[in-house]
Amino acid sequence: MEKSQSDDNLHLRPESRSNVRHIEVFWKPWQAADYLRIPVEAVYKLIERSEIAAEQRDGTWTIRKSILDEWLDRPATSEELDELQRLIDSATPAQNAGSPPEV
Repeated sequence: MEKSQSDDNLHLRPESRSNVRHIEVFWKPWQAADYLRIPVEAVYKLIERSEIAAEQRDGTWTIRKSILDEWLDRPATSEELDELQRLIDSATPAQNAGSPPEV
């Protein structure tokens, strides 16, 4: 069987580079909260509401960073933003609002 000229050039075509690996990052809720800059309690509420997909592994919630990125990139209505703000406010203790955490 004879090789064609196009067979010789397969290694030059970008679409033939399918061996590139994608590494998925999994975070715990506190890491997701840090990334989103919201209280960890708000992350748990978003998980409970199924607004952010999460999985339990050995009793610990894990969240894919790609899911968070998709959630952040999704357009939100003003009503959704208001609801998210209420969720964040309800997760933030009133006594500590506006003051830095104690170390």
